[in-house]
Amino acid sequence: MQLEVVNIEDVYPDENNPRKTFEGIEDLAKSFDLNTERPGEPFTPPILVRDGGIFRIVDGERRYKALKLNRKQTFTANVCDDLDEVNTLMAMLATDNKQPLSDIEKSRGVQQALLLGVDPVKVDKTTKGAHARRIKKAMELVDDAAEDMSLDRLLAIEEFSEYPSVVEMLTNCRERDWERIADSERKRIKDEKRMMEVRDALIERGYTICDSDDKPDNYYYAGAIRTVKEAEELTDSSDEVVFTPGVGNQLYEKLKPREEEERQVSVVAQIRKLKDTFKESEEKRMLWFGERMGDPDNIPHLKKLAVVAFIEFNDIIINRFKDGFQIKMDCTPCKLVMAVGYSKMRISILMYINDLLDSPVNPWNLPRFKEYLEVIEAFLADGYVPDQWELDLFDTIKHVIKITEEAIND
Repeated sequence: MQLEVVNIEDVYPDENNPRKTFEGIEDLAKSFDLNTERPGEPFTPPILVRDGGIFRIVDGERRYKALKLNRKQTFTANVCDDLDEVNTLMAMLATDNKQPLSDIEKSRGVQQALLLGVDPVKVDKTTKGAHARRIKKAMELVDDAAEDMSLDRLLAIEEFSEYPSVVEMLTNCRERDWERIADSERKRIKDEKRMMEVRDALIERGYTICDSDDKPDNYYYAGAIRTVKEAEELTDSSDEVVFTPGVGNQLYEKLKPREEEERQVSVVAQIRKLKDTFKESEEKRMLWFGERMGDPDNIPHLKKLAVVAFIEFNDIIINRFKDGFQIKMDCTPCKLVMAVGYSKMRISILMYINDLLDSPVNPWNLPRFKEYLEVIEAFLADGYVPDQWELDLFDTIKHVIKITEEAIND
């Protein structure tokens, strides 16, 4: 068997070939443009067997049809003189060339083509849109590290090319982690841009923006602004309110000066009393939970919430053992799991107590109150018997949730 250049007019398909339908001929023909060694020909030459003065196709009829579509007069083929040579070569190809490429292997193929100087437009046509120019830019950003990256990961790196710290994270992380990092950074950048737009809208309307460290004294929280539309719909006079970045820089808090010292003292007293009541209820429930967490099956509703919270808090470690090492993680939760899970449940809303004085509550915090109520309902379902003052407290939370949802729907 040897490589020979043959005349395409001397080559004939095998009449006994079981394949009668040949799809993707046009795409295959376009891919031949990437072969810099034999331009216009397939990377893997067809296999022919000599039959007198002509050749019969043993393997590669699709490539043969693609060559004819490209109007090739001659092409390079593996020519066998007898069937013994054919059988040996076909066995080799069956194990070497018929395996599907992994994402990393496909990525290396595209990168190699670009490094060899193949026109990115041709690469895109051949790979059905690999975004070759963007891939090439990403390769320049990460250098040799690109060799072990999928095309999608390289595209993500190019997407963040203006953010060196993000490029560094995407370059140094594991292949399995890059999508989560990219999604997180997209959200962060989107939030930063949104907050900058809100800030510009507030300044344009004449409002004062205070940094968190310069937050004025004797001002109280009077709402939150999260979008440009909300900023444009403000009716407050610019000398009545100031704004300061809120929790996690996700919003701007609207602050108003306290008009009366007496009102200020009254509100502070209400907040303190409410906080003390909540704290007492939460400590009472925790003691009740602690006495029963050694036998989780007796508190099934709380057990379910605690296990879910524990898994969410430790998902990276758990998934590493579960997916990476194929270790079965299902088991009855121990006291440690119950304790950690309980601490990660929404078991306290002390920091949001102020909202209860301004019913309906801030819609931004509504999910936190609903999660808190879910834990309370789990306690009740598992047999917790509250005092009357606790029932009144629970009813207050339910009422606030109800009127807030009604206000949102209206």
